[in-house]
Amino acid sequence: MDKNGRSEGIQTNPVIFMVKIRSSTLLRRLGLNSLLSLSLVLSLSSTGCRSFLAGQAMKTYPVKIKPVDGLVAPTGYQQDFLYLKTVAEDVVPLEDRYFPADKRATTEQEILQKLGQPGCSYETFLLNVRRYLAAFNNQHAHVEYNPRPIHLTGLYPFKIHYLSNDLYVLDIAREYDRSLLGQKITAINDHPVSEVEQKMFSLIGAENVWTRRTSLESPPFPYGRPHFYRMAGLSSSVSNSVKLEFAGHSPVWIAPKWNDNFQWHGVPPPSHPITARAQHQYDCRIFPEQNFAYLQFNACFDKTAILDGLHMVKPWVRPLVRAWLGIQFHRKKLFGVLRGIYDPDRPVFKDYLASVIRDINRQGITNLIIDVRHNSGGEGELVTQLVYHLTRRNDLRGSRGFNYNPEVLAYYDPKGSREFRSWYLETFGAEPPSKQLLPTPERPFFARITDPRSPYYVDPDRPVFSGKIIVLANQNTGSAAAGFTALMQDNRLAVIVGTTTGSNPFGPTGMTPLKLPHSGILVSLPTEYYERAVPLNGEVLQPDFWVENSVADIQVGRDAAFEKALELFHPKFESSSPNRNCAAKVCSPIAARRRY
Repeated sequence: MDKNGRSEGIQTNPVIFMVKIRSSTLLRRLGLNSLLSLSLVLSLSSTGCRSFLAGQAMKTYPVKIKPVDGLVAPTGYQQDFLYLKTVAEDVVPLEDRYFPADKRATTEQEILQKLGQPGCSYETFLLNVRRYLAAFNNQHAHVEYNPRPIHLTGLYPFKIHYLSNDLYVLDIAREYDRSLLGQKITAINDHPVSEVEQKMFSLIGAENVWTRRTSLESPPFPYGRPHFYRMAGLSSSVSNSVKLEFAGHSPVWIAPKWNDNFQWHGVPPPSHPITARAQHQYDCRIFPEQNFAYLQFNACFDKTAILDGLHMVKPWVRPLVRAWLGIQFHRKKLFGVLRGIYDPDRPVFKDYLASVIRDINRQGITNLIIDVRHNSGGEGELVTQLVYHLTRRNDLRGSRGFNYNPEVLAYYDPKGSREFRSWYLETFGAEPPSKQLLPTPERPFFARITDPRSPYYVDPDRPVFSGKIIVLANQNTGSAAAGFTALMQDNRLAVIVGTTTGSNPFGPTGMTPLKLPHSGILVSLPTEYYERAVPLNGEVLQPDFWVENSVADIQVGRDAAFEKALELFHPKFESSSPNRNCAAKVCSPIAARRRY
């Protein structure tokens, strides 16, 4: 599910381009006429999120499907699922730890039975693929692209919000009592909330309890969808009402709506004047009077990262893609697939970053907030460039990576496989075994960006910020951005404020797309493993200060984590004070200078 509420979508890390290039003078010179459709994959490696893809079309790792007792002539849906379960056994590191073998066997048997029923629908097939992938509890195990999206139309007109372990009503249709706003929900359809969320979790893949819960309050809003209640076994029909029970209110039955012809009690909350998502991928504002700067780092992508991804495309395709990108890089109005990963006003991250840090230093600013709460990840070397402008230390420890199945590595990345095998033989005196965590060569943290031959090279004479740093992170902080958060914490470069991140700093990783042969659904499975720089800091990132917004905070547009950061910089600032003169002054749009 993407952030726009689509049932299935194309993720942004790595970037999967479904590109249609129309004829132009330049492309005609390349021998192209009229409409040319290309399905291209640009794989952008990142901290803890690498993908080994090659070729014009995506490779699908071949496996030999074992016969299943009693399954003589499997249907197309069953064949797709057998491929998925077999490839998962081959490629997912420590599969039994994250999806126990007994539970997995039972789930596989149940799914095969359902897919073999006469008249099995595409919706049932897709649901069970999602259910199976969700059981791995991994950000990189999910449906990446669905050629036949299922559109959810029904809606129970109430919105929810988690505060720690409790569930509250954030908003509700006006036909229901306004006093329900802010009420704590204790049961749904006579099931305790704890039981309901466990059933909902079976449809949501996430790496820790917090991100699973917050996924339930994000699009497509499972708690408000009749289809999810039916799929989770909480309702027999999408036309049924849902019963809500509360700690401080009598029960209420909510009937489904099939159109948007209704009004909510609440009004859209005001945007925070500073921390609302900027229109740019990276955006810095400086507040001289309050002695701090605020850098919003929204995507680990730029022009360099996009072009670097071309090495994963077959050589004969590269000129075509490079020509198309050259056209796009000169346009102000971007082609859809580039939106959110390329900023025509700020095409190269390191250039903007150097300008920002230089200006911060010139003004004598000693406090910096880096906000990665809108950043779902991308190219890890942009994270390295950012860190390079935040410290002069050369002893930083990054995450430690492991390969798992050398055959998978060889299939997707032959060159990398040869280099790894050579290193492993020299280091350990034996062939790398299969289906074990295999250490990979370690190199200095800044090795690539200090190499003049690298596209990510940064001049050693770069400006460096040497003051206090606070990183704001939450469940939307994923992949490379989550790795950045853990890196800053593990190396004691910053204080982390907010909640845990969407990706754990420990566990299976590596987004590897695999196409199911009959349905054409593109799924992703993790094929590598990594552990954070300081393993004792835990498998789940715990911020130094856990801060989340309450229902009241959301309703008035307050950002509790941002205010906590200000309080840490300026101890006299009381975020809970009824009279927030300091906050009002800081949050005034005219109090800051924006860096361009």
